[in-house]
Amino acid sequence: AAISLQHDIAPREIPYDRERLELVRTALCGETDAGVALLIWPYRDLAPAHPAFIAVNRLAARGILPMDVRSVDFHPDDPASHEWCQQIQRLASQSVNAANLRFTFDEGMTRGEFCQQLWAGLKDLPLRPYTRLQPDDADADGIPDRDDPTLFTPGEPVQWKIITSVAAENQNGLVSLIKSPQESRINFAGKNVPPLSGFESDQGAVFNPQRGFGWQRDLSQNMRQRKQVHEVYLDTFVFTRDHDRWECAVPNGIWQVTVCVGDAGHDQIGQWVTVEGKQIIQDLSTVEGSFQKKQTRVKVRDGRLTVEIGKTRAGTNTCLNWLTFEPIPSAGASR
Repeated sequence: AAISLQHDIAPREIPYDRERLELVRTALCGETDAGVALLIWPYRDLAPAHPAFIAVNRLAARGILPMDVRSVDFHPDDPASHEWCQQIQRLASQSVNAANLRFTFDEGMTRGEFCQQLWAGLKDLPLRPYTRLQPDDADADGIPDRDDPTLFTPGEPVQWKIITSVAAENQNGLVSLIKSPQESRINFAGKNVPPLSGFESDQGAVFNPQRGFGWQRDLSQNMRQRKQVHEVYLDTFVFTRDHDRWECAVPNGIWQVTVCVGDAGHDQIGQWVTVEGKQIIQDLSTVEGSFQKKQTRVKVRDGRLTVEIGKTRAGTNTCLNWLTFEPIPSAGASR
């Protein structure tokens, strides 16, 4: 609204004018002492106080940073790879009206530092105007401008249809139909969920020596059932937004452990699972109704199998559906 009044133009004209659109972005996320720059691109790991906050936001809004639809972290302090920098420079040169554009960068920069230097050399160059390909469909993608959220970026028309697919074996979350006599299965579910055949139920209670398993703190309020899928052991889970530890009393030795994470009702990002100090799931994302199984072998030395979920101050959910574990005979015992 402020840009519209300042330049005496209708708000609806701004998205078609790259220079005017950039004025709006400058007002929201610019280098000024009048206020704090606002987030215009949702990278969750980039705080406003970070030196590269403005540069990364502005470059991302221009479409200069390579990105994936599910990449929610930018990793500004990671090293900037040569290939990544080259790709960004190519995209940057396509966004401005400048012949033989050349940039000089310092060696050994982080991703954030690279963006800062690039933005410093790019921000005052004249922008290349948008090219309208059709009168009522600027990017000629078959979506009329009135319905197109990305006017100058070709997309695909929205089509509503039922898609049936078969998930990969490690993504379907299903337990084996055959259960060995030595295998233990734990389903993480609330008190109102009926017991499942072949499973012991964990309801989030603190470790109890008589029961033989439990958590280091009460997680009974962190149990969920979505009522979205037929298999109850997939429909239920325990979650944490921090870091929690589950233990089960077992004999010392080698154990094969399988865990399953996911949420039948929601996408989940940033899930973490460790078994006996061994990281087997790290910053994993699952989409709604999709699950991830991971199997590992660990050595128990203290009489307790330890499973840790979540990450301290991660701010994301780790959703543990079920786990199984069984002893692996030693080489000598099998002879």
